[in-house]
Order: sequence, then C-alpha cells, then structure tokens
Amino acid sequence: MALVAVAPALAAEIDALRGKVGDAREEAAALGEEIRAAHQRYSAAQEEAAAAADREEELSGLLASGRERAARLAADVATAERRLAREKRRLRRAR
Repeated sequence: MALVAVAPALAAEIDALRGKVGDAREEAAALGEEIRAAHQRYSAAQEEAAAAADREEELSGLLASGRERAARLAADVATAERRLAREKRRLRRAR
C-alpha cells in the first residue's frame, strides 16, 4: 500500500524533472542561437576591420607618395624662383 502512495509522488516528480529538462534544452538552444549570431557579427566585424586596415594601408601609401611629390615640387619651385631672381637681376643690369 505504501508503494502505491509513493508511485504518484514519483510520477509527479519525474514529470517535473522532465519539464525542467525540456526548459533547459530550450534555453540551451536559445543560447546556441545567440552564440551563432554573435559569432556571425564577430566574423563580419573582423572582415570589416580587415578591409579598413587594407584601405588605411592604401591611403597611407598614397599620402606618402603625395608628400614625396610635394617635396619634389617644392624643391622645383625653389629652384625656379632662384633662377627667376637671377634672370631678373640680369635683365635689370642689361637695361
């Protein structure tokens, strides 16, 4: 008789545990989806960062080239200005 009274209590406890297991599985599945989504966002951010780094490197190279060209042009201008000043002096003397 005692066994018959324990059986419904055990059945209720088993059902409660099954419910908890089911809830835990659902939570684990939801967490798995969150992790997958976060991983996809992370991968996309990594790709974006790599593209930005490539673009930065390209722009840095262009900037360096531009600075070198500007320095050459500044030297050319200085040379031309000196030559112009010489020619002006020569012209004044010739008058």
